[in-house]
Amino acid sequence: MEKLIYQRTRDRKHQPNGVVLAVKHRNGIRFGWSKANSKAGDKFDLKAGVELATERALNGCTVPIPHSIQNDYTDMVNRGCRYFFKGKSVKIIPA
Repeated sequence: MEKLIYQRTRDRKHQPNGVVLAVKHRNGIRFGWSKANSKAGDKFDLKAGVELATERALNGCTVPIPHSIQNDYTDMVNRGCRYFFKGKSVKIIPA
């Protein structure tokens, strides 16, 4: 299992609704996300969210990141670089 860090995302009412994560994979970091679709009746499930976000990080994803979690995703990219590379210079290449 790869080493990972994650953070819940929250909606306007401060209820958890998704996950952004960073996964250490080989010599780099991969990033993933998941978000419950509350309009379709989805309920937030942390375990399922982490699994989906991990799958998207490792296998890629063609679905664009929802606007409501883009800031959290950007924060996770910065946090992941600091956590996994601890002060080393890192070049971020978009997927």
